[in-house]
Amino acid sequence: MFPVVGVMKTKTLKIDITSIELMGTDGWVLLNHASDNVISLITELTPTLTTHLLAKSK
Repeated sequence: MFPVVGVMKTKTLKIDITSIELMGTDGWVLLNHASDNVISLITELTPTLTTHLLAKSK
């Protein structure tokens, strides 16, 4: 589990992530959501995030 901040457009199911953090050894670490590695991570997480948000909205 990790903090993710963003907006999901329910009509298109598009998620725009503005902030994502992971737990590091010294606490939460803010990731650079514009870096290639983090973009890849967000792409992989998008289906799971969409499913979670849709379930929470019901």
